Amino acid sequence: MNILPERFVLIILAIFFQRQIFRVRNNHSLRREAINDIGYGLSKAEKAELYHGIEVVRQFQLLRAPKFTEIGSMAEHANAPYINRMIALDELREIDRQLEFINPDLARIAGESTYCYLSRIRRLALPGLSEKLVERIGFLAEHCRYRAEPFGITELGELRALIKDIVRMFSSDAKHLRKRNEYETQKNCKNCNLKPKRISFKSSRFMKRQHNCNDNECDLPLLNPDKRNEE
Repeated sequence: MNILPERFVLIILAIFFQRQIFRVRNNHSLRREAINDIGYGLSKAEKAELYHGIEVVRQFQLLRAPKFTEIGSMAEHANAPYINRMIALDELREIDRQLEFINPDLARIAGESTYCYLSRIRRLALPGLSEKLVERIGFLAEHCRYRAEPFGITELGELRALIKDIVRMFSSDAKHLRKRNEYETQKNCKNCNLKPKRISFKSSRFMKRQHNCNDNECDLPLLNPDKRNEE
């Protein structure tokens, strides 16, 4: 008569231990560090093919990026007071597109203003770029996006002329810009007190870095913008 309850106890204990084993195993798999290397486990030829496919997609995105000045948008907003601002934003996008075509590692950081972007390019990759040119393009970019003052044909014509000058400079220095990789164009500013941490994806094109800095004017991305390092 006592055998039956003992069997029930053993069965319950077995179920309990099995559930604990499964729970620990699942928690361990969730905590396991993800492998972020592109093409991890592939052969060299397969990785080269994968990188080529990524590059093709990137160039397609640059060529087919949506514009404010597409035919449908222009027809719909032709008489709107902000039409010049729409055109100006597309013209400014040409700066990003030209730099990304020359070298993908010169792409704009998410949330980076036009002035900060061009200042970073000037400081780290293109010292011959005029500071006045950067300041004026940065001002007109902020004007067409945020300022309440009218942005008319005069401002648009000035912006187009400045963009033409800077794109011409990019083309003349394309060989120099191609030699820059992301690690070089996003390295520490002079006030950084931490060495950059590289997360390699087996290619300089896919290198990321983490950054902390004490400089309040630094425009590089921070690990935690609300917590800067203490000297």
